[in-house]
Amino acid sequence: MPINHQDNLRYFQFNNIQTRHAIFTRHGGLSPEPWDSLNVGGTVGDEKTRVRANRNLSLKALGCSPESVFDVWQVHSADVVFATVPRPDSESVQQADIILTDKPDLTLYMRFADCVPIMVRSTQGCGRGCTCWLDGNFARCRHCNDHCDEETIWLQPG
Repeated sequence: MPINHQDNLRYFQFNNIQTRHAIFTRHGGLSPEPWDSLNVGGTVGDEKTRVRANRNLSLKALGCSPESVFDVWQVHSADVVFATVPRPDSESVQQADIILTDKPDLTLYMRFADCVPIMVRSTQGCGRGCTCWLDGNFARCRHCNDHCDEETIWLQPG
């Protein structure tokens, strides 16, 4: 997995996933110690203006607009949110650990520290830009309920 550099940011991207994605390190941000640079967590005491600026730096590196973001407050659960539109700043952050979408222009933004994120992507289904979701031992398209073959699903630990 190659490491990418843009401005002072460092982030990883998987070669086998064609969807725009990144796993950022803490390098290249604006936060001082003890947050050490690229802090994007708003619940650890860092100033909100720096957290927002750091988040915008990471989005800019990927060519994503801050207005396109849907995010959650990760809580170590099995709670799933299906996102269809960006989360307005005026709306409270939902608690969940899984975000699904079928909207290619929506930026899903997860923050994590001691967890291992997993990205799931499928190219199969009804052709409506669907995202397959895990249903027991199967993955099915949420629109048409078609089974997604294992050849079309990528599970990638972050």
